[in-house]
Amino acid sequence: MYYRSSNTRHAIYGFDSLCAAARAAGHRGDATLHAALGGESGIAGIVERYIGIVAADSRINHHFSGINIVRLRLMLVRHFSWLAGGPQLNVLFVPARSERREDKADLHVLTVLADGLDDALQQSAVPSSARRRFLALFNPALQMAA
Repeated sequence: MYYRSSNTRHAIYGFDSLCAAARAAGHRGDATLHAALGGESGIAGIVERYIGIVAADSRINHHFSGINIVRLRLMLVRHFSWLAGGPQLNVLFVPARSERREDKADLHVLTVLADGLDDALQQSAVPSSARRRFLALFNPALQMAA
């Protein structure tokens, strides 16, 4: 898959690393978590806030110059919905094996992305128990990068 810039590729890998590690570890919520996040429309709202938070974060926003925001938004809504116990995950971005090794997201980027997700969940008024359950799904990515 071709991207216009290495920044776009790095940003996609960061988000994809969070979600892929959760999938690989077999971590997935259930229908009650999906409902607690507000279903598809609630998750779409969380993603909107999340993208805004990440875009405003000067520690990592340089990774997002030139990124296709529409594609990123769609990818995140689908990944987050599926991980939360929602509908079947459609095939999304899967980097080639060689690309995964050289562009693997680092712990700093993953940590900032996870912190931004927590902020987006709080701003979306997600109950704390659902927020903790959803964030716990992403622990494998943070542990793998450490």
